[in-house]
Amino acid sequence: MIKNKVVSSPMVGLLFLSSLLFILFFYDLQIGTFDISPEDILRTLTGVEEYSQKTLIIEQIRLPKSLMAIVVGAALAMAGCLLQTLLNNPMASPFSLGVSSAAAFGAAMAILTSFSIPLVSTSLAIAFWAFIAASLSSLLLYWFVSKTRANGATLILVGILINFTFQSGLSAAQFYASPEDLAQITFWMFGSLERASYSNVLTVSLVIIICSFFTIPRVWSLTGLRQGDVRAEANGIPLKKTRLQFFLVASLLTSIAISFVGIIGFIGLISPHLARSFFGEDHRYLLPSSMLFGANMMVAASILSKVVNPGALFPIGIVTALVGVPLMLAVLVRNRGELWN
Repeated sequence: MIKNKVVSSPMVGLLFLSSLLFILFFYDLQIGTFDISPEDILRTLTGVEEYSQKTLIIEQIRLPKSLMAIVVGAALAMAGCLLQTLLNNPMASPFSLGVSSAAAFGAAMAILTSFSIPLVSTSLAIAFWAFIAASLSSLLLYWFVSKTRANGATLILVGILINFTFQSGLSAAQFYASPEDLAQITFWMFGSLERASYSNVLTVSLVIIICSFFTIPRVWSLTGLRQGDVRAEANGIPLKKTRLQFFLVASLLTSIAISFVGIIGFIGLISPHLARSFFGEDHRYLLPSSMLFGANMMVAASILSKVVNPGALFPIGIVTALVGVPLMLAVLVRNRGELWN
């Protein structure tokens, strides 16, 4: 029996997380090489401020990065929540199951071999090949689950093997890469918001919207999966079809996020656990709260990356790992050493 830990009013909880996200987003726009006042930010965002150096910094540098942090955090958290539900495994995430490494490998191969797609920008072409690689790793994991019905520990082991395989491929790509390609591949390894743009933000946002429209009518199936395969089948949930569909959704979310910012760890792992601790297993609230937790964590990591080394480009992927570890420990302590309750 699943033990729910739901806040007294889920809508109030979602409103609180949304408000916190707005505060962090606003503060992220303020800080940088030099601070910008809240008044200047408001005037710029509302279009009142005339063209100046401050408006240029906000509109062309800080705003795209902050928006990218929000959408990437939401995408990775949604992917992590889906994977944990589909595999009934508390350690499942795009990073721990090797999906992130696969997507990064696909992007690296696209860079190394100059793969291109007619009438498609370079960044979207890289995202396409990242999706292909991520989908292949997800299908491999799905095939293994459907054939063996492996337990949680075995699935994590398979994920580690997939991770090592694609990490080896990434290392090989780095070895053979030219100095220019090596710089781009290294970008995927560390994770960074430095190449954020409005077009990239729009692309990730559209993917999230499409995946959400596909997922929302099926939230009851996802909630049913957490009750176990036997009960889910008794309730009329087509297990194979549901798992395959959402594996592909998780792959799409992961690949599109990673293709623009590189490998980001812990967001997809910790965000669903934080959401589950407060909102329970009802996926009507678990999915959006996971996405809000992920967005909040990414924006907070963006802020910390500026504070840790002011004036320098500090990889946000390192910050998310540093932030994710204590948060994961806090969840374990709160749940008395257990992740599934």
